[in-house]
Amino acid sequence: CIVTIDNNNNNNNNNNDATTTTTTLIICGQHGGEKAPIIQKSNDNEPNISDSKSSIDVNIFHVQMDHGSTWKHSFSSSQIHETVIIYVRKGSIQIGDTVIPTHYTAYLQTPSSSTITQRLQKDNILVQTTGQDGADFLFLSGKDLQEPVEAQGSMVMNYPHEINQAYQDYQMGKMGIPWSEKLTDDEWKEHIRRNPSSNTYDNKVNNNYNDN
Repeated sequence: CIVTIDNNNNNNNNNNDATTTTTTLIICGQHGGEKAPIIQKSNDNEPNISDSKSSIDVNIFHVQMDHGSTWKHSFSSSQIHETVIIYVRKGSIQIGDTVIPTHYTAYLQTPSSSTITQRLQKDNILVQTTGQDGADFLFLSGKDLQEPVEAQGSMVMNYPHEINQAYQDYQMGKMGIPWSEKLTDDEWKEHIRRNPSSNTYDNKVNNNYNDN
């Protein structure tokens, strides 16, 4: 299930009655007082509650902004996210004095940049549009898991044997059927509906997504 939040912003033009809108799809995590129903946990042996000390704390948002609008994300007092990444899908945005064009990725924090982390946690994150057609971006943030990382090709896991298992799962269709990068959002949704993952858990997620 995906939560949608609409926020009206006063438009900075001569028409004082005009408003612009930002829409945030909360895929995972929390924003604007709303929280996605997805449970985040580190593994099957940990408590199945989202506020557990052992749970994985991440935010994944899909943000769409009208021209002239602003978007703000405030971290909760319990969220210490060392990493914040923004990928701009459409349009361009500005954070502080930096403009981020279409198809560019911005790394707002790094684990070693404690001063940046402290500033972002205190002042929050404010995004503005710069183009005439608004903007569309993906917002990702999370805390350092302090776990080993093993990468091979497109797979990233903790250990080598997990990489092998991931490739085996992919070949068995447990990660869904690949699609063309040229598909529109509607075409992609139809592809997912027609080709659900063979993994039982993923099928449940796909069915819930299609029902909404």
